[in-house]
Amino acid sequence: MKFLVPTDFSENSAKTIEYAASLAQKVNARVQLMHAWTSVPTTTELEAISIGLGIEYLAENSEEALKSAIKDFTPRYEVFEKPISVQGFPALAIENISKKEKPDLVIMGSRGLGAMGSAVLGSISKQVFSQGVRPLLVVPKEAIPGQFDTIVFATDFHDSDAEHLAFLANLIEPFGGMIHVVHFHDSEESDFVDDSYFERYKEDMKKKIRYARVSFHFEQCDDLNDAMHEYVTEHNVSLVAMANVSRSFWQSIVDPSFTRKWLRDMPTPLMVFGAKDKAWEDF
Repeated sequence: MKFLVPTDFSENSAKTIEYAASLAQKVNARVQLMHAWTSVPTTTELEAISIGLGIEYLAENSEEALKSAIKDFTPRYEVFEKPISVQGFPALAIENISKKEKPDLVIMGSRGLGAMGSAVLGSISKQVFSQGVRPLLVVPKEAIPGQFDTIVFATDFHDSDAEHLAFLANLIEPFGGMIHVVHFHDSEESDFVDDSYFERYKEDMKKKIRYARVSFHFEQCDDLNDAMHEYVTEHNVSLVAMANVSRSFWQSIVDPSFTRKWLRDMPTPLMVFGAKDKAWEDF
């Protein structure tokens, strides 16, 4: 298993690297740092350009900063592969590197990322989750490394749920974490999605997932955002995972404003998968 961790060398990026390294060491995974430079220069890079040091300096500065970032976490974490320094726009660079390196998970910080953060989080469904790009885990600065006691998988009954749940189970099994599979539904949806429907889904998932610590919850609500926050707070959730979908009640899940609001208001890491089917009506 391999994690790709984009960084801009900010304080929050350092916390994200530690979060990723801690997880990788526990699950026997590798961590590959990457930095995209020049498309949105840092203050230091702008100063370098202004005195004529040019592209060569930016490339060398990026490579040295990556080496330094790794050095800060070794030998405590012996999980790092050779880092990647690339010229280009951050969101596009992450997409391209993800396709090339095929990491199992992309892990990013949610704050302190400057242009990189806004580029990715502001277009999460269009740029990062295009075809071939891996799941994304966005880590708030308050997140505690190695804490995976309770995980929420917010489902919309997609065919790819079993695959995503299996991924989560493999990730948290060394921690003995509990996965709550939750479907939040409004009153209109209740007309055609009832308890018996959910029970069929539940039994189907149990047959496909080889992980005992999974529970299923069918929750009615008026506002998805409020319901998610209440559930996370009440159950002291360590991680929220969901599929990248855009339809009716779940439209807000991939709306960039929802993602930014979630990460602004909650100190809970958010993992987003790309759903591999179009709808759950055929379940």
